[in-house]
Amino acid sequence: TNAAELTVRQTLFPLFLVTILYFLWGFAYGLLDTLNKHFQNTLHITRARSSGLQGAYFGAYPLASLGYGNWVLRHYGFRAVFIMGLILYGIGAFLMWPAALKERRVHLTTPRDKVFGGFCAATFVIGSGLGCLETAANPYMAITGPPQYAEIRVNVAQAVQAIGTVVGPVLGSYVFF
Repeated sequence: TNAAELTVRQTLFPLFLVTILYFLWGFAYGLLDTLNKHFQNTLHITRARSSGLQGAYFGAYPLASLGYGNWVLRHYGFRAVFIMGLILYGIGAFLMWPAALKERRVHLTTPRDKVFGGFCAATFVIGSGLGCLETAANPYMAITGPPQYAEIRVNVAQAVQAIGTVVGPVLGSYVFF
């Protein structure tokens, strides 16, 4: 079935699922500043050095969205890009765990640069996954459902992304750190 021919009711569930992706990338983006401050305090690195997290996160976006995310979208479709983006996001999140374990032992054996480099690498993988998701999510929201509601669908999803951007640092500062 052509996605534009679906009724509003038929589009609710798939659009709800994609809107969750918007929340996830807003949440991840919101955590960046909280992570920066945490690394400055625990690893005793400068603000300039901690900006490596933003560099890793946003450096991955053009590679993912213009590079392989776009290629996968053209050759395999939305589902493949969503799956690839979520897998990359998940791998990046799991890579945070060994870096966090090293952070706890930083005072014993591991140099601070290696620990922070691990977090930057994990953040790059997360940014790659989110870049893939963003490559597919906006066009998917626009074409799924009646065309006269395309702007509303995209705006609602981006509002959910903004909510994730607010929830990320709040949850990060109170629960994680």
